[in-house]
Amino acid sequence: VQAPGMVGGGGAPPAQVPPPPPLTGFSRQAGEGTTHYVRRLVSSAAGKQAARSKRLTTAVVVTGALAVLAVIGAVAVAVAAGSEDRAFERIIREHEESVFLIESGIMAGDQYIPLGHGTGFAVDEHHIITNKHVLYSNSQATACRIAFHEGRVGREAVRRVFTVWRGGTRFRQGVNDRSGDLTLGLSTANGSLELVRTAPDYFTAWREIVCTDYNPRFRIQFRRKLQDNNDLALLRTSATLKPLPLASDEPDPDDPVLVFGFPRGLTPMESTEAEPFRFRGTVVRVQETIQIDAVVMGGNSGGPLINVDGEVVGITTLTLDNVLNFAIKVEWARNLWRGG
Repeated sequence: VQAPGMVGGGGAPPAQVPPPPPLTGFSRQAGEGTTHYVRRLVSSAAGKQAARSKRLTTAVVVTGALAVLAVIGAVAVAVAAGSEDRAFERIIREHEESVFLIESGIMAGDQYIPLGHGTGFAVDEHHIITNKHVLYSNSQATACRIAFHEGRVGREAVRRVFTVWRGGTRFRQGVNDRSGDLTLGLSTANGSLELVRTAPDYFTAWREIVCTDYNPRFRIQFRRKLQDNNDLALLRTSATLKPLPLASDEPDPDDPVLVFGFPRGLTPMESTEAEPFRFRGTVVRVQETIQIDAVVMGGNSGGPLINVDGEVVGITTLTLDNVLNFAIKVEWARNLWRGG
């Protein structure tokens, strides 16, 4: 009978089961007992696990910190935007009556014909700044369309009329009225308003328009529309006004600003109250003029460009397809106001 594990009557001893290979980089030391070796394996594994946990914790902490910073940044931006919104809302409430709807027209005999609209603002208790081209806006078609009472009005009977209505006050009797009511505003027609001066006209020529649609032919002169730093005019009234403060420094690029005025004149206002519109934006760059990305339309001309401190930094004067919009620096208005 063969013994278990034996082949034939003799042969090799039983096969030995090899020990498990040592962990890579962690060999069993010569003469080291199994118990001690296992303890070292467990201790090493625990150390590696702790290191991995520490790295994971650090990564989590860093990621969390970055997330917190991102949230803080977003909150800061939102807070800043909210602060600007509140500042502009306060400015709108407090200074609505400092901004004026302006209409220029012609009195032909006893007939009043409006020609154009714009915006102005009070610089002190009795003076209003606007653009010169607001007061002298014209076109040949408009001028010749003036009734002239079918040719019965002579040149001497035609005179310019300027009228202003405070923001928040009535400017016409009914929503279907074509123009403002001169009796509701301050006007040169009733002696409550006068043109003090305009910026120098050394570069400007008078343009004479000949109206041939009437008999006899009628001639009238208008100023050209100006688009530069001298496009400013100063009006005076005996009424007491609430002025807007003028900034002492130029704005910087990316500064938030507010365009405040009457775009399109009377057209968009389906009411009898002269409520100024406001458009938010920022300063794009400051060169000879202030370039902004806020919406500017015809009718905004002469209105204030206001910073978050409620100060006028410029006078809105020009738009090129609502893409490039310009304002005259307030220093030019200050010079005209002071008589410079």
